[in-house]
Amino acid sequence: MVDHRALAEALAEFARSLLTDYSIWDVLQQLGERATELLPVAGAGVMVQGEDGKLRFASATDGRITLIETLQIELGEGPCLLAFQTGLPMLVPDLEQAGPFPKFAKVALDHGMRAVFAFPMTVGNDQIGAFNLYRETPGVLDDEQIAASQDLGDAASAFVCNHRALDQATTLAGQLQYALDARVLVEQAKGMLAERLGVEPSDAFELMRGVARRAHRPVRDIARDILAGKFPVD
Repeated sequence: MVDHRALAEALAEFARSLLTDYSIWDVLQQLGERATELLPVAGAGVMVQGEDGKLRFASATDGRITLIETLQIELGEGPCLLAFQTGLPMLVPDLEQAGPFPKFAKVALDHGMRAVFAFPMTVGNDQIGAFNLYRETPGVLDDEQIAASQDLGDAASAFVCNHRALDQATTLAGQLQYALDARVLVEQAKGMLAERLGVEPSDAFELMRGVARRAHRPVRDIARDILAGKFPVD
């Protein structure tokens, strides 16, 4: 089942964001976070096509998903790649039974994910990426949940296309590299903070995000301050 009112509110919120000077990286991550609130999934990631026609990592809700998404590209196999290539959803309710993706399945299982659902991001007849959802337990999505997942994937497609139209001078590959660099900064700072404070990485990230919200600054700026020694970690 899906809370359709909450889904409609989320899509309306993101539609309004199209009219603002938004950060593509922040919006794609927020879409993933909303997916984990609306659907029975533990994480989400987005891959987007670069100028060379190949998929590039764009965003993820946490470090595990970041690693799984990027390694999937390196391995050259996985449901997310297949969703992008075929334009069809790839639903894998139990990765222990995922025969066609043995290398990908092992990586995902090693990082605590038991199921993955990949949805194509399309514009007309063109595939521009994949919106990917992960579960820590095996299980299927019902028809309403599948439809809601594709709606969120379509919203991600709209943001990517709008971003391209707004900034023709900056290539999508450059923006995605910026997103990856920002993610690396956040992951490094999160690890440093977790070690210094003796807390879990997830708790360290929540602390960083809380500071960013109170300071009205992006999380990546707080991460940069931590790594530069400008933030009183202790």
